[in-house]
Amino acid sequence: MLLATGLLVSGCSSTIDSYPTKIHQLDLMDKDQDGVINTRDHCQQTQTLDVINNNGCGAKIVNTKNYNLHILFANDSIEITPIFSNEINFMADFMKEYPSTKVIINGYASQLGHKDYNQALSLRRSNTVRNMLLSHEIAPSRITIKGFGETDPVFIESKESNRLSRRVTASLIGKRLEYLKQWDVRKKHMQL
Repeated sequence: MLLATGLLVSGCSSTIDSYPTKIHQLDLMDKDQDGVINTRDHCQQTQTLDVINNNGCGAKIVNTKNYNLHILFANDSIEITPIFSNEINFMADFMKEYPSTKVIINGYASQLGHKDYNQALSLRRSNTVRNMLLSHEIAPSRITIKGFGETDPVFIESKESNRLSRRVTASLIGKRLEYLKQWDVRKKHMQL
């Protein structure tokens, strides 16, 4: 016991050899006014309304938007009526808004006529839609066309089955990385 007490007392010193001479200067300013001081801020250029984390970086989210195209054609035709032209215009705008989006345009035909002819007709229908997208300055590398002929008809119990089978379809999913925004009462017009 005596030995343990002696070790404890001899290990403690009541004198300090020297005091630190250099005082660290921290940058306590908040240059981008996001609530995180510059010393801790890893992202010095965050926007005013961004939701930020403890390192001063904006919280990112993936904004996803879907668009489905469905165009009907007259028998033995590749002509697109004005109402469906507007759909293609909207699709072109969608592809411009989401420039990394690619599309597969699927063409179909009814079961009227010869199988080989219908196969070629479905491909020509897809190509007609492709050409309209190209006229809107959508890059050819972003568009793929397919023709399915009469292999996937629309089955309903009516005379409309053939009319509904003469179609072009496409589905688009646009994705964009954005910063999560917060509401701020001090801003008259919050920009999102």
